[in-house]
Amino acid sequence: MASRADCKGMGGCLTLLQIWIYEYFPCLRDQKLGTRGLVCGEPFAKKWEGVRIGGGAQLMNERLDHYRRVLDNMTDEFVFWCPFGPRPGEMVSRSLYSGVIRCMSVEEMYDPSRCLRQFGYVQTIPSDPLPPVDVCRSANVKMYSFSYGPGLSELWKAPHCHSVQLDSISRPVQKPEDTEDGYLQWYMGRTHPRIVCPSAADQEIHHHLSHDQESLIMLLISLFCTSLNIALVIE
Repeated sequence: MASRADCKGMGGCLTLLQIWIYEYFPCLRDQKLGTRGLVCGEPFAKKWEGVRIGGGAQLMNERLDHYRRVLDNMTDEFVFWCPFGPRPGEMVSRSLYSGVIRCMSVEEMYDPSRCLRQFGYVQTIPSDPLPPVDVCRSANVKMYSFSYGPGLSELWKAPHCHSVQLDSISRPVQKPEDTEDGYLQWYMGRTHPRIVCPSAADQEIHHHLSHDQESLIMLLISLFCTSLNIALVIE
């Protein structure tokens, strides 16, 4: 879909997607793309030197047609399956990362304790999110700019500070309705239980529901959102 002429844009971190393509698909790298040596501790993305490609609409259409043909003729021999080294999973013990995910100037906090059901563990009440250090918004801009501070970058050098062992914070799910005691009450206070604003008639029906029925409805909503990786929790 992204290669079609009527596609006007793409969402997400395109820099990360582009670097992933360069690493796994050498045949899709531009011939003018340069590389440089990496300093220890730098992300792999910084080894690629960007290149600006000029040209009019005809040249861009030719490049688009070229890449389409490359993709159509691609076989497994054109894929670099282990670009970061042989069997990297053996170098680090199996665990989950908890902390800031950073790509250039973009920072996102990731806390696996907020989606334990996705890993097959009983959902517990997560801890409060880490507040950012710097938060600002210009008068003519609707978006906020924030930062968690340079100190969090040091966590990469200390795996014990950002590695989470699931068995230490929860237990495997035995039944679909398994949750920690008090989790549904905590969840109810931080989410919207209904998509459509209830009318007076809806409220009358709502009052006839028993406590068990309300708990079952909220559990089904929580499980549905978890299966779709949708977060309804509002801090």
